[in-house]
This record gives sequence, C-alpha cells and structure tokens, in this order.
Amino acid sequence: MSNRIERYNLLARTAARKSPRQLLGFVFRKARNRIIPRFPVDVDKYYRRGIPDSFTTDFAPHSLDNQRFRSSLSDEEQRQYRKLSSEFADGTVTFLNRSRPIPSPSEITPDSERLSGLPRLWFLKLAAFEPFLWGILGYETPAECRGFAARVDSWLESCAEKERIGSRIGYLRGFWAPYSVSLRIIALSRYGAWKGGLSESEERFLYKNLLFLENNVEWDVGGNHLIENGAALVVGGSAFPGAGDRFVREGLDVLKSTAATQFLDDGYHFERSPMYHLEVTERMLTAFSILSERETDIPEWLSQMIVTTCNFAEYLRPPDNRIPLLNDAVFRQAHEIKTILTYAASLGLDISSQDLLGESALYWFETDRQTLLLDAGDSGPDHQMGHTHNDPATVLIWREGTRVITDTGVFDYQPGEKRAISRGVASHNTVQIDETEPVTYGGRFRMGGSITTRTTGSKKNGISAVATRYEAGESESYQHCRTVYSGNNWLFLWDNVEAETSSCVSRLHVHPDITAQKQESTIIFSLPNSSELHVRPVRIDEVGIETGPYFPKFGVEIERDVVEFQTTNRAFGYFIVDENIDIEFECEDLFPSAVHVGGQMKALPQIEI
Repeated sequence: MSNRIERYNLLARTAARKSPRQLLGFVFRKARNRIIPRFPVDVDKYYRRGIPDSFTTDFAPHSLDNQRFRSSLSDEEQRQYRKLSSEFADGTVTFLNRSRPIPSPSEITPDSERLSGLPRLWFLKLAAFEPFLWGILGYETPAECRGFAARVDSWLESCAEKERIGSRIGYLRGFWAPYSVSLRIIALSRYGAWKGGLSESEERFLYKNLLFLENNVEWDVGGNHLIENGAALVVGGSAFPGAGDRFVREGLDVLKSTAATQFLDDGYHFERSPMYHLEVTERMLTAFSILSERETDIPEWLSQMIVTTCNFAEYLRPPDNRIPLLNDAVFRQAHEIKTILTYAASLGLDISSQDLLGESALYWFETDRQTLLLDAGDSGPDHQMGHTHNDPATVLIWREGTRVITDTGVFDYQPGEKRAISRGVASHNTVQIDETEPVTYGGRFRMGGSITTRTTGSKKNGISAVATRYEAGESESYQHCRTVYSGNNWLFLWDNVEAETSSCVSRLHVHPDITAQKQESTIIFSLPNSSELHVRPVRIDEVGIETGPYFPKFGVEIERDVVEFQTTNRAFGYFIVDENIDIEFECEDLFPSAVHVGGQMKALPQIEI
C-alpha cells in the first residue's frame, strides 16, 4: 500500500509541474484513445475525405536532401545502414540493439508475441518506418538493394491499404502514435525521393498521415516530440506543392514555438541530453534543407536557431568525438556530431564553436593531457523532466582523447531496476549524501522536482576555477558546492557539503576499457595505451572499488569499475594528475586557498557563491 501511495504521490507532483496546455492535452488524448474507437463513426473515412481528389507531388527537394545527408554520414554509419538493410531483406529487424525475425512487418501490433520482452520504443520505431531509412541512407538507388526495396514496397502497400485511424482502442499508442507518425512522414518523403516517386495509393497514404498529424500535434507531450512534429509537417507538406502548403505553414508555426521555448540562451536543447540535442538539430536541418530547395523564403529565426544549435554541438564535441552520455543519452541513437556538423556545412551554414557559455553551464577544462567536462547546469525545465537524471555537478574525464570517467547511459525507458539505476545519483560522478536522492523519481519519465544551480567562475595565476552550488533532497535537504580548479598539468575537485548526515560518497565511474586499482593513497587508472591517470583523494576516510553497470547503447549492459570515496568530512576532494606530479594544497575555512606544485606555491582563485 505504501508503495502505491508513493507512486500516486510522485505522479501528482509530476503532473503539478506540467503546463496547463500539457495537462489539458493529456486529458484529451486519453479520452480520444478510448472513446473514438467506440463511436459508430468511421474516423478513417473522415480523414480520407480530407485528401484532395487531385494533387501533384514533387520529391526533387527531398532527393537533393537525401544526397546531401547521405554524403554527410561517416563510413561507420553507412556500413551500419547497409548491414541493417541486408538483415531486413532477410526478414530480421533490429532496433535498440535487439533483433527479432519479422517476416511481415505490417502484421505486427504493439501486443504481438514477437515483441514480447521488448520496450515500447521498439514498436514505435517499426511503426515509424525507420527501416526505410536504412536503404535510403545506405545506398544511392533501390537498384543496389533490390531485396530490401521489394520488402519495403510490400510493407508500405499493405499499411496503406489496412491501417485505419481510430480502428482500435489505444490507437494513439500504436501505429498512429503521433511520434511515430512524425518520423513515418519523414521516412515516406525520403523514400518517395529515393525511388523516384510514390504510387497514387502511397501518396494518398502520406497525405492522410499529414492530416492526422496536423490534428494531433503533441502539445501534451512537448519537448523533442514537438520538434519532430513540426519538422515532419514541413518535410511531408513540401512534397505536395499547393495542397501541402498548409502543413508547411503549420509545421513552421510549431518549430517557431519550440525555437522560442525549448532552447537555452547558448543553443543547448532544454532537456539537456546531448543525444536529443543532436536529434532535434538534425530535424531542423532537414526542414531547412528542403525549404531551401523549394526556393521559398526561409524564416530568419529558423536560420539563427539552427546555427546556434550547431555551434553548441561543436562546443559539445569531446576529444573522442562521441557524445557525453549526460541524462538520457546513448551512442548510435542520434547521428554522430561530425555527421550533423557536416550536414550543416553542406547547407552553407557557417558553424563555429560556441564562444559564450550561458544557461547550459557545461564547462570544459583542459590540461596538458587531461580533459574534464563539468555539468553545472540545472536539472531541466520544471514541466519537462522526463529525460532528467539525478546528476548535479557530475564530471566526465578524458586522458589524451581516451574516455576514462564516464556517465552511465541508458538501458531503455521501461520502468524497472535498470531505468531506476541509470537515473539514480549513485550512477553519476558526483556526491551522494547517505542514501538520499537529490530529486524523487520513478516510472519511465516521472520526476517529482528539479534542481536549480548557482554557478560562477574565476581565473588567477593561470588557474581556472568554476564553482556550482545547489540545494537538494526533500525530507532531509542538503547543500552541495563543487569547485573544479584547472592548472597546466593538474585538475583539482573540491566538494563542500552542508547537511545533517553521517556520511558522503563521491563516485567515479570508470570506462570498461580502463582498469582501476588502489595503490596506497592513490587510485591508478591504466589505459590501453599503457598510459596512466592518477587520482589522489583528499580528506577521504575510505576508498573502495566496486562494480556497476554501463549502458552505452540501448539494450547493452557492461560491467565496469566504480571508485567510491567515503567520508564523514564536510569538505573533501581529489587531485587528477600524472604519475610524476608532486602536488599539495592549503585550506582556509574549508575552502582551498593555494596549491604547491613541484615546490612552487600558487594561490587559487577565491569564489564566493
């Protein structure tokens, strides 16, 4: 009973943070999902009547965009698309790194036995026609993959004939989930360009999808879904000159709304996931690309927003060119950073690294051989916390371009142990107070609160410093301030905790390719290239090396080392240095005041926060 009460309490608190538009949309969607299939009305016929008796199609802009995007892919991405399309031709479908034999994709429903044990997102990807893209982006023409093209044609023909809107209860969570419809419209538009046009029934099916999405824009869900909706209306509407102009206008209106509300002042997407940042940037680039080929005036706000988001993607690029796994993020769900930036460059957009960091509060620190990323930003928007993790002031570390200290990633979005682990504070490189979670969370996307940080920086004697402070916890609240100092050949992290508690644990989650071992008072991280990184704890009572999961890709779990620094002190930290660096520090009033490196004393920047 108590667990049920806690779940309802979390649900109520999550709902209370939603905007009125989200809540109203949620109620209407629930009602439509259950009531419309019970009406003695053919809803699908209503949508079919909305399709013009005659119209023209033009996939030339989409064809040019296909070529542009395909040429932007990395060799690895293109090889993966060819592999997936070959498997699809043989009857196997792979999403989220989990494969299923699917002889007839059009016969699959969300409750099909073949999908037993798979997360809901697996079916949504199938319903989104994601496999269409494997051939389109892997090969220049259908003639290069005839088996794949034949299966896709058969699948599309079957869906166009039998998939009826509102024909079964829960239809908005099945084939007609607006998220899937958005991605399906983009896939169908690309497919029409790839094979040189669609049949009349396929064109009418694409138009019906546009009519449906126009009536089911996901204002209730918000976030990245709205950008998918807007881009799909622009991309799909552009295939119907004249008849589709209304969809283009509607799509631009949706995108304009998201441009004004979903991006921080430095261009980072407000859900604070590098993966979703790249995905929404790609969607806006595709809309921009197709509009540019239609010889229509592209809104200035769209151009400016795309440049800003691409500039931030360049700023976000780590030494190993793979996204930081912050919040809900995994590899190979979004295209690579380099691919997105190459795509932008092919459109004539002038992209450079972000000069001024703003609300994202993602700070890079560089030494001779180490790179550290501090996430000093807020949790995320109060009304949109579904992809947020309990990771305030977490850090990631690279040495000579090799990832050493990582975030945990995501196994999938299904409620359960793995979802809880990936979002919990113990899976991040920050400080945990006793067993306290900074914010209560649960289910797939529920979050009972948010964290607001205060961050400031300073520089003195060639030493850079950034401090971030936040208050967290609920029944037993606490404050945590983390300061990162950076010199020429060393990094120093210092934590101050204000809490009525017995213990603190600071963790470092090690990449599985790296081994960690304790040697006296130092943790030694051994890299594959025989290089070593040393971490020397300060004012720590006990050091342990445990193991924990790493979810680098959806559906993939790898065991790796987790270093735990345990202490009852309220001020503590660690140095990150090379083996031969001799370093000590001085402290005043629980804050470091100076370091001694190689016998030389340097005063540290003093930060008030």
